[in-house]
Amino acid sequence: MTDMKRITISFPDDIGAQLEELKKTDRFAGRPYSELIRYLVTLGIQSTNRKSRAN
Repeated sequence: MTDMKRITISFPDDIGAQLEELKKTDRFAGRPYSELIRYLVTLGIQSTNRKSRAN
């Protein structure tokens, strides 16, 4: 078992299609969606933190 928090998230079709395209790239091919989503969320959080410090 894992101690990570599990959540359910739904994406609109356009974002779902973009995620599908990312899965086809060398970086994410053969990797689980969870890894892709964690990576994107981490980038978003880091970006938000950088913007907060700049203000």
